[in-house]
Amino acid sequence: MRAAKSMLANQVIRDGLSYLLRGGFRIKNGHLPPSSHTVPEDFIGVCVASNESAATDAYVIEQLNDLGIKNVRLDFSYDDFGNYTERFLRALIAAEFKITLHLLPPFDAAKNMQNATEKARWGAFLQAVLAQYGAQIAQVEIGNTLNRKRWAGFNLEGFFIAWEIAHAEVKSRGIKLLGPNIQDFEPFYNISILKKLGKKNQLPDTQTDNLFAERMSEPERFDFRIFKYRWAQIFKYNLIKKARLLQKIGQDFSVAETASSAAFWAIYRIERILENGIQKQADYLTRYFTLLAASGALRQANWGALICHREGLIDDGLQDAEYPNLERIAHYKSADGDQKNYARYPSFYAMQTAVKWLSGAHYVGAISRDDGLEIHHFERHDKQFHVAWTVNGKVAFLSDLYQTTTLESPQTLASSGMPVHRNMGLITETPTYLIWDKAFQVEIKSPTLAKDLTIHAHVQNSQYFRFD
Repeated sequence: MRAAKSMLANQVIRDGLSYLLRGGFRIKNGHLPPSSHTVPEDFIGVCVASNESAATDAYVIEQLNDLGIKNVRLDFSYDDFGNYTERFLRALIAAEFKITLHLLPPFDAAKNMQNATEKARWGAFLQAVLAQYGAQIAQVEIGNTLNRKRWAGFNLEGFFIAWEIAHAEVKSRGIKLLGPNIQDFEPFYNISILKKLGKKNQLPDTQTDNLFAERMSEPERFDFRIFKYRWAQIFKYNLIKKARLLQKIGQDFSVAETASSAAFWAIYRIERILENGIQKQADYLTRYFTLLAASGALRQANWGALICHREGLIDDGLQDAEYPNLERIAHYKSADGDQKNYARYPSFYAMQTAVKWLSGAHYVGAISRDDGLEIHHFERHDKQFHVAWTVNGKVAFLSDLYQTTTLESPQTLASSGMPVHRNMGLITETPTYLIWDKAFQVEIKSPTLAKDLTIHAHVQNSQYFRFD
């Protein structure tokens, strides 16, 4: 068994290196977003769960409606028949949500998928779920953080067994199939798994990856963990390049679509290096989804989980000691805590605003490519808008970016969706939406950061002013 595992791991490396050496990773200016493409109307989604209280079903649906989100992802496992998760699934179906049903075996079952009994259990589970709900959901996802065995339980051999059974059951019913759900950006796994599934005529309709940017702290940074700090500026693996490369890998192996199943910024990780972790989570959310929308590479991108004190859009009122043993990225089993203690984080309102403006928008192109200043131009219905921000600590002056006549007419919104009432005239690490009529002629100067200037944008009850 150990030799077989080693062979599969070596195969992942060989397949990845072969693809790399054949130029598969080459995308000209891959770190820059391509111009002129349309963001899918249901591009942004969220991972959801409920609990023993039926009132939580109604609460979650109310929050989703307030967010403007119809695209949800729900984890469903063996013991969910007859419990609150099945009850919640029925509530989501009745409310006409577009449901991605993530079907997964329990950890021990996944770990022993080579066993004949476990294979039979997995097949019976799939048949029961799909017979009952297959016609009422949008799509099914199979696979679970495959490159993180301590979460998924699967080894690669077990996954291929589970996938073969699932592929036959899902596709025989004409249901859209997503997978294999790789964790973070480790493209050798995507390459090797899609290559093998292609040879077996078992490819997914959509390739899935949990496309995190959390490890770089800020979503637009080049990933220093790939080739370390000195090479980061050379190879330029930022979020856009990662998304575009995953899309290319999928297309090279005959999978037309790529999606990010779940990603988030955990507040406690932000606060290891920064203050105002709750507000920074909101900043990062807007920056993350704007960059993914600009990349044009993903069919969908989900935040997960909706309710959680660590990474959610809604605080469950619990402490870190009460976080479940199994990471929620692997199995979001329940919305914990008591509903009376639930409270929306600022990221909830950032998500609400992103859904309103980015969904179905046409991406015109990047206005700024200056290091540390991001300005992205979109059009939606009869409006055009820019989403603008700096990296943490930096600042740009609106009067340096736009002509005076252009600044006389925009509607200016904070990422919360509220009119800007602090630090007016500045672009900071908190994104700003600048909105004009579509026909208005926006006149740009030379977009650049303010020189030799660093500020702390999140100072409570204080206002910055420019003084020359």
